[in-house]
Amino acid sequence: MKGFQAKTLALFDRVNGILAEYDMPLTLRQVYYRLVAAHVIPNTERAYKNLSARLTDGRRAGRIDPARITDRLREAQRVPCWGDLPDFLRAVRRSYRREKWTSQPVTVEVWCEKDALAGVLQPIADEHEVTLYVGRGYSSYSAMMDAADRIADAGQRTVVLYFGDFDPSGQDMPRDIRDRLAADFGVEVDLRVIALTPEQIAEYDLPPAPTKKTDTRAAAFVAKHGDLSVELDALPPDVLQALVRNCIEGLMDLSAFAAEAEAEEEERVRLAAVIDGIDG
Repeated sequence: MKGFQAKTLALFDRVNGILAEYDMPLTLRQVYYRLVAAHVIPNTERAYKNLSARLTDGRRAGRIDPARITDRLREAQRVPCWGDLPDFLRAVRRSYRREKWTSQPVTVEVWCEKDALAGVLQPIADEHEVTLYVGRGYSSYSAMMDAADRIADAGQRTVVLYFGDFDPSGQDMPRDIRDRLAADFGVEVDLRVIALTPEQIAEYDLPPAPTKKTDTRAAAFVAKHGDLSVELDALPPDVLQALVRNCIEGLMDLSAFAAEAEAEEEERVRLAAVIDGIDG
């Protein structure tokens, strides 16, 4: 087994401590920002690359649980298949969901700029049965068309909860979304920027980085906010999840949602009886 210097072993201990704080796997970048916030490593590209190499070594040597660090950008996908018809019917029984948002005052969607954070947001979106859309930067025309169709089909006001970086592009994307939905599709959307904000950066002492001067929006951003950019990944995952949950529930009629859930359970019982009849 590869030997490690005391400094590297101490780093592994810090990383294992960070991973133990969360009930979900973290991305390399989330671990990196926890270490930067704790002043263990500097906020530089070189430090990030060095950390990546050290944590690869640590996982290979069994010093760090490989399952606790995830790469959400590179996930394998395969069309679902079942062993036989009874297996499929059992899957149908488990997957049935009643549409509960038609009895809500608004429809809610969660939009995130960062694909790597989808795994943090998805459990909360699934819990409340809302749409999670990951933009991966500025959205394409096709993605905006799909969003316009969803908003139109909802039949009620749609509130978009937006999460993005605090940098020139991340701060401009909400404007771009509103303008393009209105200009290209005649759709007005209630888009609310939830994170990342200057107040959150100050409250959680998030580590800044110099603004990328290659961004054409950099000059206007620096003039307004100073030379301070912060990635959404720097926000602790539990804080990010709490933000999403609180914002969604703040827009919901929780009693109506609970009533729909009760109706869903009754329908599950009826569905189970039908499936048992087929399976039998």
